[in-house]
Amino acid sequence: MKKRDRLDSTEALLQVIREGASPQGAPGPVSSAAESAAPLRKVRFRRPRFSLGFGGLRRGAALGVDLREDSLCMVKMSRGDSPRVLDAARMPYPDGLTPDSPDFSAFLGDCLRRMNGGLGQAEIWTLIRSSDFDLVPVLIPKVSPRRVEESAYWKLQKERKFSDEESMLDLRSQGPVSDKGVDKIEVLACLARREDVEAVARLFSRAGVQLAGVTTIPGVQLNALRRAGTDPGGIAAILHMDAGFSCITICEGRKVLFCRTIKSGANSMAEALLESMPDALRVQSLDLAASRRLLSAKLLCQESAAGGECLDPEAVFQIVEPAMGRLARQVERTLDYFFANFGQRVERIVFSGELFACAQVRNFMAGQLGLREETFDPLLHRGDLARWALAEESDRLDMALAGALAFSDGAFTLNLHENYRRRAAARRRARLNDLVAAAAALLIVVAGGLYFLGQTQVRGREAELRRMEQTLARFQPPLEAPALLKLAADVGVLRRDLKDAGERLETLAVLAELSNILPPNVKVLNLTLDFGKASAPQPQGRQPAQGAAVKNGPTRLMVVDAMILGDPGEFDTTLSRFLIELDASPLFGAPVIHSNAVQDFVPEGKVMHVVLHIGLA
Repeated sequence: MKKRDRLDSTEALLQVIREGASPQGAPGPVSSAAESAAPLRKVRFRRPRFSLGFGGLRRGAALGVDLREDSLCMVKMSRGDSPRVLDAARMPYPDGLTPDSPDFSAFLGDCLRRMNGGLGQAEIWTLIRSSDFDLVPVLIPKVSPRRVEESAYWKLQKERKFSDEESMLDLRSQGPVSDKGVDKIEVLACLARREDVEAVARLFSRAGVQLAGVTTIPGVQLNALRRAGTDPGGIAAILHMDAGFSCITICEGRKVLFCRTIKSGANSMAEALLESMPDALRVQSLDLAASRRLLSAKLLCQESAAGGECLDPEAVFQIVEPAMGRLARQVERTLDYFFANFGQRVERIVFSGELFACAQVRNFMAGQLGLREETFDPLLHRGDLARWALAEESDRLDMALAGALAFSDGAFTLNLHENYRRRAAARRRARLNDLVAAAAALLIVVAGGLYFLGQTQVRGREAELRRMEQTLARFQPPLEAPALLKLAADVGVLRRDLKDAGERLETLAVLAELSNILPPNVKVLNLTLDFGKASAPQPQGRQPAQGAAVKNGPTRLMVVDAMILGDPGEFDTTLSRFLIELDASPLFGAPVIHSNAVQDFVPEGKVMHVVLHIGLA
């Protein structure tokens, strides 16, 4: 970073006061801890940008937050296929303030608001700067996608015997592999102390920030590998030098093969430098953190604070060379162990960390290891870097982890905060919400269909009502109660007239029907018609004889006294045909033979004399 970014918090505040201006865009009232750590450059705010994905409205930016020992590094980047830096800052902690201090949350919240321009604009990711984690690939048999994580958990539990109460686990599938000709699935497992993850989450929660994820240094490096435009191929070892430890991650393409932490880092070199300083100067002005800053300034040929004027870069390099040699030997033993167990050679070494911006340090380490060297620089070609003071390689390497954190995505980044179990629960909730939404949509469609059908029926009934009203309107004047009564009286009179006419003409109708039915060889001797005149009432007290039928009403009867002529052998046939014709007539009921006998009749000879009782309809 530039000289202004190297000043401690007190000098930064004095510098801002001398300039007579405060950083633009800062919120009004802030805490005292945050006031003493005002950012050393202008903080610009942008309108939030959103992109619409399959799952709905997705945030359009990510903010990587790196909680270092002495400062807070933040890089904000856009989403998409070609992420670009939207903002970047390094804010030193005020004197006496560390991430473990009670007031640190207020400082963190204020810095995030200054950077993010409102806490809802970007997903916020951070990492645990600790060597107490384990990253290991796990091979499991080929199973269905829903059982991959469960199978990997039990395989890892069998091999490592970890406790769910003390450890936090996240799993990410690295795809199918072939193990000695057997198809398997490789799952990358990351184990960390639950206490470390929850401490970081509580820190951001107290600052009023919704944290999207917590990952580790190898997880950050995987982000950069996945965002890399091209894959150089081969097996590479990424060596990250932190303050208290170093981490070596061996990768092939975008897959992690092996990971190990080494209990040696920049502090080992700072201790060597501190021990070489005169006692008076060491006691007066330098501690381990200051010695580390002096080491960085000297190796990178930057201006340093008071206390290092007597040292030149070459002398400083000679002092820390033994510590670098010890680190190189530990890395070499790690590479030999990898070759012995995996049978593969590492082809190149990728250096990560601010001190590796010094070409002399890189050349020394690469020479000790005998490997081709590269630098871990995820911010290179990510927009107008000079605008954010990231044009120099040393500045980019100093902010590399924060920049790679901004590449994080919930779809592929190792996330110890929202781990695989929480993601599975979120997917179940999402599926349940989808089912509820689908059921609600179906209910709305059914209700809409029923409403449309009802409206159609209502419109049909209304049209029919209008037609009936139009028909009724043609009847003028309209029918009212007096008119209806008069019309009913007229109908009654007409019915009585018709009944009287029917009674007068009924005898003629019966005779005409009988003449039509009567066979030619049947002669009627006598015909009696009884149209059911009411019989006289019986005297009071006189009861009908026991067993006698009680008549419920008048009986309509026709008595036919007839004679059948012709061949005696045809008498029964003629009588049957006559009876059938009578029964089929609508004016007559079922005929009953009262008597029939064959007699001599002069001059006709043999005849059948028959008496029929026929009911009238």
